[in-house]
Amino acid sequence: MKIVEKKCPNCHANLEFDVGEQNVKCPSCRRAYAIEYDKDFVDPEVQLKAKDIQLKMLDDFSKARSFHKVYFIVVLVIAAIIFCATVFLAIDGYKEYKETKNEIETSEEEWKARQKAEDEKYEQKQKEVEDAIKEQIKRQSEQY
Repeated sequence: MKIVEKKCPNCHANLEFDVGEQNVKCPSCRRAYAIEYDKDFVDPEVQLKAKDIQLKMLDDFSKARSFHKVYFIVVLVIAAIIFCATVFLAIDGYKEYKETKNEIETSEEEWKARQKAEDEKYEQKQKEVEDAIKEQIKRQSEQY
């Protein structure tokens, strides 16, 4: 910050800054002058601080944005894992369903085959019994 010395317009003595009243006074003639601030002038130190704040905010924004990217990627990966697990379980369930269905069909076919074999045995036994009865009837009729 540059220090500027100002002279009193009345007596040309150096002016002093009065901190309490925020104005300048002449120690010689005791006149007080109001300080006019240039609204367009910005102190270079203030500009540097403002730039530092802007850079810090930009850095914070970049970090937040990076965090959001990472967060998005993590959520995306979790969603992909859930999707893959769901597909895997669906495929596994379908395979198990097919195997069970095949087992049931096989069991049903085996049951039908066993039933048919038993029916054939029953029919054969029945035929044997009928033949035996016919034979016995034939023998008895020959005896009489």
